[in-house]
Amino acid sequence: MTSQISETKAFPGLSGFEQVPAWVQIHALQCGQGDTILLNLGGRKWVLVDCNLPRVESRAEFFRLMERLGVQRLDLVCLTHPHEDHFAGLAQVMQYFTSEGRTVGTFCDSGVEPKQIATLMRRRHSPSSVVTEFERLYRFVYNLMDAGRIRYFMANENSSPLIEVGDRIRLVPVGPRPDVLSRAIRDVVSAGRMRKDLNRISVVLALSVQGENSTFDALLAADTDSEGCNSALKRFAEVTRGDGRLDVVKVSHHGSADSHFRSRICGHRKSLGATPAVISAASFDVLPDREVLADFLRCGWTVLLTAKRVAPTKHFALELSGRGRGGFGVQTHDIQVTWREADGTKWSPDEARVDAMELPNYGSARGVVISAAPPS
Repeated sequence: MTSQISETKAFPGLSGFEQVPAWVQIHALQCGQGDTILLNLGGRKWVLVDCNLPRVESRAEFFRLMERLGVQRLDLVCLTHPHEDHFAGLAQVMQYFTSEGRTVGTFCDSGVEPKQIATLMRRRHSPSSVVTEFERLYRFVYNLMDAGRIRYFMANENSSPLIEVGDRIRLVPVGPRPDVLSRAIRDVVSAGRMRKDLNRISVVLALSVQGENSTFDALLAADTDSEGCNSALKRFAEVTRGDGRLDVVKVSHHGSADSHFRSRICGHRKSLGATPAVISAASFDVLPDREVLADFLRCGWTVLLTAKRVAPTKHFALELSGRGRGGFGVQTHDIQVTWREADGTKWSPDEARVDAMELPNYGSARGVVISAAPPS
């Protein structure tokens, strides 16, 4: 693979004089322990944030969804950080969207040199198939860039908006901090230290919509740690010139305790209306952690899981996708969250929601103690 070209500026949005619908839709797709987030911005632009579609069957299902939604162009593809459960299958998705008249506008990441990442993967004894998949992705991206078919954008908290739709909708990077990114490149990539530290370079995105009389604000936290969450919330308040309160949060790191506690995410819920906390959960009993679920519920969030554990005696209309340990069933869902100014925040399906009575179905992270009691 060749080195990345220098950063380019984000492409301009629609004219501020053009009427843009004040609505957005967030699709959190069930993809196992990973992230596949699709954004519909006012019906004008489509954004893919991460992609975990490692199997042929899951990619075929994804492409069928794109056909049903009528998606012919991805205006932005953002790889938040180079962990397998965020890029597996992305090369094939890029190929799909650059063939048969379909197009991709911009590819975005945090700017870490892919050669360094591939070297770190080998040093950490990652499976050769994972390294090959990663190299394949960037080789294909570079070829598209060289041919002038896509643009590249390096994102951190100081970057300009990635997407602007008129004067209503903005998708803005609010993390990572440049100093954190530099330190991670030095300590994690060059020195090959702990694998989880790659989460610190996650691109964190803020989605903001300005309606006539109200606003919508969402934070897509990728896999950043608690320090990254707090930094992103501070930057989010600065770029939106608001109080930093959220209508929706894509919970960091699949609901893990070490990325949640010591962050202030739970305290940034808007007080009116439904406020979903969406978790791209693991398929069985790895994540999310019970304490994280309890914390969000205690603070009044509506918690939605892409993979929900259910007791053996519980039955839903939807098909169970598998069996977890201890006899628990696993119910999977593609979650859809929609905001329109007239209607507020709506979400589906209802089966994805977790309440306090279901907390015993989930495991606890070792050594985690929360200061407040879980909801009764």
